[in-house]
Amino acid sequence: MTATLGDRVATNLPGITVSPTVDLQNTHVTQLLTAVQSILCTPETEPSHESVDAIARKYFHENYEQHVDGKVRNYEGLVSHLLAQKKVLDGMDVHYERVIAKGNMVATYLHVKGKKKDGSVVEGSAIAVFKFAEDGRVIRCDENSEMHAAGEDADLGSRT
Repeated sequence: MTATLGDRVATNLPGITVSPTVDLQNTHVTQLLTAVQSILCTPETEPSHESVDAIARKYFHENYEQHVDGKVRNYEGLVSHLLAQKKVLDGMDVHYERVIAKGNMVATYLHVKGKKKDGSVVEGSAIAVFKFAEDGRVIRCDENSEMHAAGEDADLGSRT
């Protein structure tokens, strides 16, 4: 499942790398990485609410709640956020620097590098704690994101 790339380990998920210490045997960790890869790392020519919802529903519970950068959103707000990102980005690479998993909780520190549809690049980082429901989908996320960008892209980590 992995190949070492210096201080990064490639996974079998295109666009996702992790630090060598990340436990890729943990079910919640692999579920989270798969969700991010399926939704954010995979480009979509013409994303729609329906296409994003169809993928997100596999990984995020209908009672999902997220607290991000001072905003609170539910499942529909998440879909709107993901759609807003997919309309601007033509995929992204995500590197998980740190991942800590215990019980039904996973905490992450990650870096993202996204290619915008206009060809420019945006980068950012985030710290997030995820809680998984009994059915294995994410039901809560507490996140602080920082885009290393100015102007119109400064809110890309929490835009809807």
